[in-house]
Amino acid sequence: MEHEWSDAVVKRDTARLDRLLVGEVVLGTAEGKWLTKAEYLAEIKSGEWVSTSEVVDNTSVRVYGDMAVITGRTTSTSQYHGVDSSGQYLWSDTWTKRDGRWQCVASHGSKVPAAPSGSAGAEQELIRLEDGWNEAVVKVDLAFLDRILADDLTDTDDEGTVWTKAQDLANLKSGDYKCTSAVSADRQVRVYGDTAVVTGRNTNKAQYKGVDKSGQYRWTDTWIKRDGRWQCVATHGSKIVPK
Repeated sequence: MEHEWSDAVVKRDTARLDRLLVGEVVLGTAEGKWLTKAEYLAEIKSGEWVSTSEVVDNTSVRVYGDMAVITGRTTSTSQYHGVDSSGQYLWSDTWTKRDGRWQCVASHGSKVPAAPSGSAGAEQELIRLEDGWNEAVVKVDLAFLDRILADDLTDTDDEGTVWTKAQDLANLKSGDYKCTSAVSADRQVRVYGDTAVVTGRNTNKAQYKGVDKSGQYRWTDTWIKRDGRWQCVATHGSKIVPK
């Protein structure tokens, strides 16, 4: 339901948001304001708040009977009243179960301060690139992928097949590989000067030449900083087999 909330915000689907939130919900913003449900829905409907991407990860759920508290992090690409509000947000949501369905009764978010230069700044930049990679695959943004993937990329898939950058881009361009959703979680970044290793887990909805490739994947990406920008030189994914 948290992922559904994020999807509804991006799509400005106020009908779905109306179902997820109780009438008396209290929403605390990163700007230190309190919004009612009506005010929140009005801002989304009017376009005062516009989001093109909301990626949720690091979630933790605690259930107490018909009450639950969920904490997590959202990486947002957004604007609020025409001002860029993109960044990472930590949030806490309280849910209650009424008439057999969960609804949020309180939500509060705080923006994560921009990381300083150095390894912390590199970690934030690499997470942003990983998020952009997922979005580019779904949107078939070949220009973005061409920038972040090294020409000598080695891509090893879950079946042990090794692909080049040219082959990866060709599969997307031709429609042989189609991905409608790609969401990352459990990401860890280790930076070693101009080299970095990023690991994580993806939940994908995808097909390759008509064969369903949906599922969860563990992956490892190796990045190199060249001419002031990060490029991925190797990626390896393994599908998680359900127990």
